[in-house]
Amino acid sequence: MWRNLFNFTGRLWSLLEDAQQNKTEIKELRHELRDLAVQVRAVVYDVRRVAETDAHEREKMLLRLENELLRFERRLPPPKKGEKRASCGPAGTGRSKSSCWAAMRSCLSWCPAPSRWEIDTAVSTNQAVTIQ
Repeated sequence: MWRNLFNFTGRLWSLLEDAQQNKTEIKELRHELRDLAVQVRAVVYDVRRVAETDAHEREKMLLRLENELLRFERRLPPPKKGEKRASCGPAGTGRSKSSCWAAMRSCLSWCPAPSRWEIDTAVSTNQAVTIQ
């Protein structure tokens, strides 16, 4: 009987130690989970910020391109008598300039934007900007 009581007490003591160890591990895991949640929030914020920055950069690029096209159109000599200036689209398509601008905007909204350096370099050297 004393032997059974001693075995029971030993098992109870080891279970209590295990329970205490589990409590401390749970506290550590909760702390790590909080840290991880903070880091995930920071990454989400950064991703949103980068997306907004990219959208603004694409919009700036589009406006720069539009300005360069408008400047280029002003440099063209006036058409000779009896000649028609080519429309924005291919000959015979009847596309207006506004529809061409809309098509260009929709294209640029999904195209990967060149870097700011590429745009600034192309604009300063009067070169074409390549959009891949």
